[in-house]
Amino acid sequence: MGLFRKKKKKEEPIKDNESDDSKLVRHFIWVSEETQEEVDSGRVETNQEKDETPVTWVKKEDELKDEDVSKLLKKSHEFYKNKDWKSAMNCLDRILELDENNTIALLNKGVIYSKKEEYKKAITHYEKTEKQLRLKKKKTARLYFNWAAALYKLGDIEGAIEKNEKLIKEDPNFKSALHNRSAFRIKLKQQQENSNS
Repeated sequence: MGLFRKKKKKEEPIKDNESDDSKLVRHFIWVSEETQEEVDSGRVETNQEKDETPVTWVKKEDELKDEDVSKLLKKSHEFYKNKDWKSAMNCLDRILELDENNTIALLNKGVIYSKKEEYKKAITHYEKTEKQLRLKKKKTARLYFNWAAALYKLGDIEGAIEKNEKLIKEDPNFKSALHNRSAFRIKLKQQQENSNS
């Protein structure tokens, strides 16, 4: 162990003269059983992303029929990490055949649609996820992060701000959401100025 520790790089707040697109957090958050359980129990901050799933050998899709939900979630994550959206989606669809209200599968289908730039389909899954999370009284921060990003990509800045504010209300320390708050507000101001001219 050295005498000096590396300082963590802090996200700087966006200044009014900066382009919001250059500072906007542009990723979507994949959720696993482990991270959802940690978030729900309060053991981990919702702004922490970690890759907790070890790389494993993945069976062919037709061999997935008898796998349980937990294994399917891990397999879908492997496919996701390898950008094999079709196989990841097939795993998530299989999970939803076994449990149509599985919030992790619903949310992650939205994430895949977002990655494929099919934002309207993503939002449909985020809406379904929200309904189930509310019924189960589970936290929704990761959902709102992804939902706000999809709305932003569709140009619905007011909708993105609304979802982002719900996220911040639930988790005031979610750094990426605090950062996006500034970016979304700047973009909205730019849109309003453009529509007035």
